Amino acid sequence: MISKIVIEVADLMKAERELHGLIQKLQQNELHVKTIIGGISDWKGQSADELRNRLVPFYQGIQKQIKQIELHQMDLVKYTYRMKQADRQ
Repeated sequence: MISKIVIEVADLMKAERELHGLIQKLQQNELHVKTIIGGISDWKGQSADELRNRLVPFYQGIQKQIKQIELHQMDLVKYTYRMKQADRQ
């Protein structure tokens, strides 16, 4: 038995919008963490060092996730475009 995957262009466009919203939320979180890191830059002591040692990798992880999601979003945009073109033919 052969099955076909059926997806609507509208579903692809909805996924694009959802990815865009996710990227925006991550960018807001990125900015918030960056602000916190900047705010504790002059703190001294072991607790400050531990907090920085946790926040900096977290911040870098957010940046990495944003880049990966942006790449996926670009791939989805290209795929959606190809599907729109195929639908017109």
